[in-house]
Amino acid sequence: MLSSNGGRRRALKVRLVTVGLFMGEMLRAGFAQNDILPQLGEEMAGYGFYLNRRGLSHLDPLRARAVTLATGENRLAVLQLDLIGLSKEFVSRVRERAEERFDLPAPYLMIHCTHTHSGPTTYPYIGCGRLCVDYLNVLEEKLMSLLDSALSGMRSVKSCYGFQEPCKPIAFLRAGEGKINSQVRGILFDVGGASPIAIVSYACHPVVLGRNEAFSADYPGRFLKELNAYGLRAVFLNEPCGDLDPLCNACQWGKGSEQTLDIYGRDLAEAAFRGLDRAEPFSFSNITASVRDCTLLGIVPDEAELEGRRKRAVEELNGDSSRAGARVELEWLHRLEEQQARGALSPEMSLEAQVLSLGEHLLVGLAGEVFSSLGEKIRDAFPDRFVMLAGTCNGLLGYVPNETDVAENGYASQVAPRIYGMLSPAPSAGEAFTDQVIETIQKCLVFP
Repeated sequence: MLSSNGGRRRALKVRLVTVGLFMGEMLRAGFAQNDILPQLGEEMAGYGFYLNRRGLSHLDPLRARAVTLATGENRLAVLQLDLIGLSKEFVSRVRERAEERFDLPAPYLMIHCTHTHSGPTTYPYIGCGRLCVDYLNVLEEKLMSLLDSALSGMRSVKSCYGFQEPCKPIAFLRAGEGKINSQVRGILFDVGGASPIAIVSYACHPVVLGRNEAFSADYPGRFLKELNAYGLRAVFLNEPCGDLDPLCNACQWGKGSEQTLDIYGRDLAEAAFRGLDRAEPFSFSNITASVRDCTLLGIVPDEAELEGRRKRAVEELNGDSSRAGARVELEWLHRLEEQQARGALSPEMSLEAQVLSLGEHLLVGLAGEVFSSLGEKIRDAFPDRFVMLAGTCNGLLGYVPNETDVAENGYASQVAPRIYGMLSPAPSAGEAFTDQVIETIQKCLVFP
């Protein structure tokens, strides 16, 4: 480890000059960020039903960040927000405005939420926070401004390269079966006359702080703070982590502290810089994108089951509003009945997969809380490619569990669908979805 920020900046500069692959004027990159902290008192998302949990202080900033890339006429943008997630409707509005204002086609705009549970409620959950509508209206305008800054401030890229490096584990498997991949991955762009720009990723639920009342970006914010201190401008992508929690929760759930955040941030940053020491230079002359609405197969309750569920929930509630689970059940049933009345209740639930191709390097965005084993299945299908995955991207659907969780009637398969207002997934639905994602990537590579 280098002993000072200045020393690490000098070492990084030397590394870029000596290893970088010259790319001339072919590629340009831009970066921008702005503050998206809500007003104090906004309701926070997660950690239980009808908690009325509100942000009473600011532990650290919440930010929106953008990386933009351009080769010739093709441009893409990756937006990263320190938020829990966004609805399909919100994402569609942002994409439509971006295409109209910046001529940026929807497939070329990735909107990723790090999934911090210490932010305002920005997704229409059932029972896990009231939607902050006014905040979302302000956020939409801020994202337009952010895109404008990142696109207009692009500079020529002198070199770029990718890296992956194992990190001291900060996550554990909280459900089902799987293998924890503790890799920190990244792509770095050396731009002329400005600090380098990076896209970095890791997989772990940002729930270090538990049921707190302070707005925080959780561990991803501390990771980026460390990178910023050493001269890197960066966005963070949270890889598929539907079944991964921070290691501090393995002992006593939700008892992580601000010190824990600092430790995790430093550990991830150290792994990133070790990876940079062995980074592989690469070049690409074109940017391509593909978006597909994949299918997650759900189980549609029949009329008798719906009626039975409603009867049991009403009996459990019986005028006692503290029966939060029954309240969630009734609201979930109401949503299903509304869809049924519109003829929109189908076992085939739509979940977006997005592929951004930078030559041999791929950014893959998935619109759900995907289990880590499914993410690894996607990556294993492309052993000769550098693949960075991002869950909780674009308009969320909900959890995408593996078949073990479904068989065990786990939280992600039974409880979480009620919160998201979706159907419970069918056996092997996650694996079938993963196959569709792999097929989408394959088509993108064959027909760029």
